[in-house]
Amino acid sequence: MTNAFAPLQFLPAQIHVFDSLPSTNDYLKSICSTTENTPEGTVIWALEQTAGRGQHQNQWRSETGKNLTLSILLKPASLKAIEAFRLSKTIAVAVLDTVHHFIQKKVSIKWPNDIYVDQSKIAGILIENSIQGEFVKQSIIGIGLNINQESFLSENLPTSILNCSGQEFPLQEVANHLLARISKRYLELQLGNFKTVDSNYFQHLYKVHETQVFFIDGEKETCTIKGIHADGTIELIVNNQIKTYLHGEALWKI
Repeated sequence: MTNAFAPLQFLPAQIHVFDSLPSTNDYLKSICSTTENTPEGTVIWALEQTAGRGQHQNQWRSETGKNLTLSILLKPASLKAIEAFRLSKTIAVAVLDTVHHFIQKKVSIKWPNDIYVDQSKIAGILIENSIQGEFVKQSIIGIGLNINQESFLSENLPTSILNCSGQEFPLQEVANHLLARISKRYLELQLGNFKTVDSNYFQHLYKVHETQVFFIDGEKETCTIKGIHADGTIELIVNNQIKTYLHGEALWKI
């Protein structure tokens, strides 16, 4: 079914809300593969995801009707594939903006694009890009944001806006704010304001210049986070040597 939300500021958004879907990303991909010229800004939102996915095929578990689980189609046609991580930065900052609007605690971006409040994860982002030649043809952005859920089964102790603020919020209110922030930040990217995109991401990085535990080639290593490169790789100090890793090569366990 289709619901009327506040439209993105410059995108012809079509927003479709479902009681239940296996995966909003998969559903949106199926639309794009069968419907020519699916409009940029198309949003698929499910009140329940039965097979939600996170990074590296991890599951995203969410209590039905308590949180946001949605996907949005973007077409950053002028964005080169080698610069695709800037889109990840853009979306991460937009989600951080949204969380910060509703709570008063410190909000951070854990590499590459998880959103944390203090030591607890509150949102995850899964971006699936389609590349055509040197450019990103389209991106399907999956976002899971914990809103009104109080307890979690995950051993990683996630949190929610309710747990951080002591207040419940209508999901549509949060969704409206999130889509508006995505629109604003995405416009910065489309206008080529890369310095703004980069600085907004780096100033909110979680645990940068601090010592953390990573699993590298299956081995547990204590590393210092030195920074993040433009291509999204992380620079770590490992055994007094500076090394660079892709996400997946270095797994950050908290």
